[in-house]
Amino acid sequence: MSARVGRDEGGFGLVELVIAIAVLNVVILALFATFNAGSLSLQRASRISTAETIADKQMELYRAHLYTGIGLDASLVATAAGDTVHTGDAAWVSSGSQYAVGSCTAALDECKPVQTAVSGPDGRSYRIDTYVRELSSGAGGPTSGREVKRVTVVVRAEKDGKLLARLSSTFDQATGCL
Repeated sequence: MSARVGRDEGGFGLVELVIAIAVLNVVILALFATFNAGSLSLQRASRISTAETIADKQMELYRAHLYTGIGLDASLVATAAGDTVHTGDAAWVSSGSQYAVGSCTAALDECKPVQTAVSGPDGRSYRIDTYVRELSSGAGGPTSGREVKRVTVVVRAEKDGKLLARLSSTFDQATGCL
């Protein structure tokens, strides 16, 4: 009889089980990270979508006015000139370049250059900065020589001031409804 040298395979199933559990843990953690990233992306997209809706709603207030009624309250423009967030935006040139209209009062949302703590449909607070400039030919306006007004609405997160949406529209003298 020849002697056979055999291996004891009693613990081999346990090693395989430990390796399988380790691989399964890696897969589960990768799936968790993917779902977490997807959730954060959806939240970010929701905030941006809400901010764009708020900006469009603000712009609609100007679309409902005649050309001569599009502007800001002069006293609020002077106050906004001291706000570093408002003046730090690219749409800001100077308080003298912001178009003020005498018929605008602080009671109207479309007359306010800065609106803070505006509640969105998602229950979060937003900040709306509005800039109105009158542009003529040669000063960024049209080449036709007729003056236009450019309204820019910027929506930021109230909490950290992060820019979420920017909407700009140009209004011609033929703009407005009766």
